[in-house]
Amino acid sequence: MRAFALVSSVALAVASVSHADIFQYLDCDGNGTLLLTELDAEPGVDLSGLYLGCADLSGTDLCFALLFNADLTNANLSGADLFGADLTNADLTNANLSSVTLLGAILPGANLSGADLSGTGLDFANLFGADLNDANLTSANLSNANLSGANLSGADLSDAFLLSANLSGLRSGGIVGTPDSLPSEWSLISGYLIGPSADLSGADLSNADLFNAELTNADLSGADLSGANLFNADLSGANLTNANLTNADLSTAYLRDADLTNADLSGADLSGTFLDGTTICPVTDQTGSCCTNSGCASISESNCSAMGGTWTKDGSCDDCSQAFCSGDTTGDAIVGFDDLVIVISNWGACP
Repeated sequence: MRAFALVSSVALAVASVSHADIFQYLDCDGNGTLLLTELDAEPGVDLSGLYLGCADLSGTDLCFALLFNADLTNANLSGADLFGADLTNADLTNANLSSVTLLGAILPGANLSGADLSGTGLDFANLFGADLNDANLTSANLSNANLSGANLSGADLSDAFLLSANLSGLRSGGIVGTPDSLPSEWSLISGYLIGPSADLSGADLSNADLFNAELTNADLSGADLSGANLFNADLSGANLTNANLTNADLSTAYLRDADLTNADLSGADLSGTFLDGTTICPVTDQTGSCCTNSGCASISESNCSAMGGTWTKDGSCDDCSQAFCSGDTTGDAIVGFDDLVIVISNWGACP
């Protein structure tokens, strides 16, 4: 009887220790032991700043756990519950997070490159500035998630849900698969997520079909847009400095307050383009100053003519304010019958 009680006590102690301790499934750090910490993997546990590489945390309940600055590289968290957990700046490189609950989790600045997030619930999660490069997000739920400033380059978004997600300042490129849903005004084109305030600096969008694209305040600095179809695209406030727009179709596009400093517009179609407040100066040897009703552009004479503007080879954008009078609605430097027709056709109360 006494022996039985002793054995039972030992078994209970071992069970308690195994429950409290967190072990590696593989000796990734090479220190000769699989024990990582004697802290319990339980809701609200503070594991911040700890090395948990290759930790076996599959199926654990870590709701509201503190894991900020923790090193979870190659960790197995499949099926775990991380509802509301704080993973700020945590390193989850190549971690297995498949089918994990991360609803409302806090992950700003987290490194999730190469992580498996397939089927994971990330709705309402804060992923501001997170690195999701080459991550597997197949069938992941990212609806209403904050992905502003995040990096999704090379990520697999097959059947992923991104409805109402915040994608402002998002970097992308080389995206695999087709998402199930995207926020309004966003689309997936040539492997890039295209939308308002997107970070597309240096992007290769040559010959891309960006017809009617919504790119207000987008960063397209240094982007290759040669031969791209930007017909009727909204590029208001966009940064297009040093962009390559050779032979691009920008007809009827909106470029109000856009910055095209040093952009290459050789052969671009700018007919009907709205240029109010657009910055394209200074004038170069290949281009001149083109004054239109909607502003000034430093472009070729042929493009200026297509826009109905007045071109001066050595002119300055400063001259544009005198180029047209208020009654010249057509922009041909003449107030005449055609201007009157436009006024009459738009007669009545403004909408």
